[in-house]
Amino acid sequence: MVILGCGSATPTLIRGQSAIYLEYAQHKILFDCGEGTQLQFIKYKISPYKIDTILISHLHGDHTNGLPGLLHTFNLTGRKEELKIFGPSGIKELIEQSFKYSGHSLKYPIQIKEPDHHNVILNRISSELNLTSIPLTHRIPCLGYCLDFSEHLQKFKETEFKRSGLPVDSLKNLRKGMELDYGGQNYKHSDFFSASEKRFRFSYFTDTLFLPELAGLIENSDILYHDSTFLNTLLDKARETFHSTASQAASMASLAKAKKLILGHFSSRYRETTEMQTEAERIFKKVLAAYDGMELQLK
Repeated sequence: MVILGCGSATPTLIRGQSAIYLEYAQHKILFDCGEGTQLQFIKYKISPYKIDTILISHLHGDHTNGLPGLLHTFNLTGRKEELKIFGPSGIKELIEQSFKYSGHSLKYPIQIKEPDHHNVILNRISSELNLTSIPLTHRIPCLGYCLDFSEHLQKFKETEFKRSGLPVDSLKNLRKGMELDYGGQNYKHSDFFSASEKRFRFSYFTDTLFLPELAGLIENSDILYHDSTFLNTLLDKARETFHSTASQAASMASLAKAKKLILGHFSSRYRETTEMQTEAERIFKKVLAAYDGMELQLK
C-alpha cells in the first residue's frame, strides 16, 4: 500500500490530495483520485495501468479532480481491461460528462456502481474480495469502504516430500491434484500440500464526522485509514466542516479493535504531523501519521 496523497482541500508542496494505492491478492485498487494523482504515480514509480478497481469516497474536487485525467490516460495507452468504479450518486455523470465534452469516447469497458449512500451495501468483487460500502456523514453524500480479502494458499510439506524420494519433476503433477505411484506407494496431492486461508481487512473512512456507531462494521480491521483533518483543539471546526480529529480517529480504531491506525487527510494548516500522532497515541498505541510516499507491506 502506498499513500499517494494525504492532504485535504488544497494541495501543498509536501502533501498531495487524497489518493491511496493498494495491491493485494491479485487486485490493484485506487482509493480516491485527487488532483495530481498521476504525477504521484510517476514520482513513486508505480504503474497505474493495471488498476482494476477505483473507489471514490465523495465528489469533492480534492478526491475526484484527478479522475478524468487518469481515465483519459488509460484511453491513450490502449487499455482493454475492464475497470470497476464505485462512488456515491453522481460519479457516473461526472465521468460521462468528462468524455462527452472532451470529444473522446471510452475505448475500454467501465463498470460504474453507485451504492446507496443511505445503506450498508455488500459487493462481491471476486472470489478473493468482498467490498462493503458504508454511509458516512459529510456535507455531501460520502462512502467509507471496508475491504475483506481472502487468499486460498497451499503450503508445501517439504520434509514429507524429501522423505518420499519422489523426483522433483513429479511436483508439477501433484500440484494439479494428480495421484502418483512410486516405489510401491501411492501419493496424493494432500500428502504434500495443506490448504490454508489468509485474510486481510482494510477500512477507509475519510471526510466524515466521528461515527462510533459504525465501529462494529469495520471491527478487527488490519489497517484503518481514518480522517484526521484537525487536532482536537479544533474539535468545533471539525464538527462544523464534517470532519474528524486525530483523537476521534484513535477512538474509532480502539472501538473497532483495529490492529493499526493510519491518520490522514490533514489540513494544510499543519506542516508537521507529530502532534497528530502524539494526540492519537494517548488513546490508541499502534498509530502511523501518513505522508506522501509512505509504503506499507501488507501481511
